[in-house]
Amino acid sequence: MFKANIYNTKAAEWQSGYAADCKSVYAGSIPTSASTKENYLKVYPGKFAIIFDFMLKKVVVSGGFDPLHIGHIRMFQEAKKLGKHLTVILNSDDFLEKKKGFKFMSFRERKEIISSLECVDKVVKSIDKDHTVCSTIKSLLKSNEIHIFANGGDRRNINQIPEYEICKENNIKMVFDVGGGKIQSSSSLTKPFKNYLELRPWGYFENLYSSKNYLLKKLVVNSGEKISLQYHNNRKENWLIVEGTAKIEIGKKTIKAKVGSSFEINKRESHRIENIGKKDLVVIELQSGKKLAEEDIVRIKDAYGRI
Repeated sequence: MFKANIYNTKAAEWQSGYAADCKSVYAGSIPTSASTKENYLKVYPGKFAIIFDFMLKKVVVSGGFDPLHIGHIRMFQEAKKLGKHLTVILNSDDFLEKKKGFKFMSFRERKEIISSLECVDKVVKSIDKDHTVCSTIKSLLKSNEIHIFANGGDRRNINQIPEYEICKENNIKMVFDVGGGKIQSSSSLTKPFKNYLELRPWGYFENLYSSKNYLLKKLVVNSGEKISLQYHNNRKENWLIVEGTAKIEIGKKTIKAKVGSSFEINKRESHRIENIGKKDLVVIELQSGKKLAEEDIVRIKDAYGRI
């Protein structure tokens, strides 16, 4: 004879357990009845297994995010919807300085701001020494912390993404156009605050401040390099050595210079500076005159064939 009371009791127990598991899933945790995916599929096969898969997905995005803007936040929010856990690989200050010559916000500041976002679960520092995050992805693989590598709207061509091969080899899904099209740019935000910088064969120069009749510059000369032997028709210059050691040529004089040494170069006076140290040579240069232009350079000798 059918025992209704026993059936009702068992049904109530199953219904109670199912409801509890549903509540766990909704709250964002794995039900105790399913410590593994296999157990879960035995208990709740079919569509409910899709939810379990979603709960296991760990999403990763990467970038410098310097400075952080609304486009980045939208990308984080959309990336989080792809899985349950979002990790942000954050480029170091050294990476930013090598890539664009400066950092607008320090790593510590960027990490603190990004970590405070509700959609972000974890921020890790990139351990890579090049312009990729391949080594960092490998590290996350070891701890099973990446299943999806999400890319923003400005990264759509796999041939331009160095992380593509490692994702392909390790069955990491790549998702593109996360957060929509590019609506803001960190470089455009910082452009009004950035000094003009120009690379040269010997290093680079950076314009620090300019006015009508004077220009303040920073020259950085790489070890073993030298500027051309030159003169100017329309300006005089003053040099101050602030880092490194140098050999200075002014007219017929050759002088060994160190930090604190200063020199004055008059109009049409030949001059050259050479880095004779092992580290970068940094020189503060003050140009003065009625006409200040890079075109006002007459080269006498040049190691880079620019005469």
